Amino acid sequence: MSPAQIEALLYELCVVLGFCLPPKEHLRFQSEPPADVDAFTDAVIRADGLDPYADIPLHLRRDVRARVAKHFRAAEDEFYNQRMRDDQNVA
Repeated sequence: MSPAQIEALLYELCVVLGFCLPPKEHLRFQSEPPADVDAFTDAVIRADGLDPYADIPLHLRRDVRARVAKHFRAAEDEFYNQRMRDDQNVA
C-alpha cells in the first residue's frame, strides 16, 4: 500500500471506528506497514493499546478487519490496473 492509501485507511479507522493512533504509531504505519490484512488489523488494535483477541468484542475486530481488507483490495486493484496500463503503453 502507498502512504496515501495507508493514510486513507487510518483516517477511516479513526473517524468511523474510533481507532485513532498516537502520532508515533501513525508514522510507524506509514514507514513500515504490516504486509497483510490480519497483521494490519491486529497491529492497529494493539497500537490503540488493546489485545485484538481479548480486549475488544469480536464484532468490532471484524469491523476493523473488513475495512482493512477493503483498502487492501483497493490497493491491489489499483496496482494491477496500473500494471495493465503500463503494459499497454509498452506494446
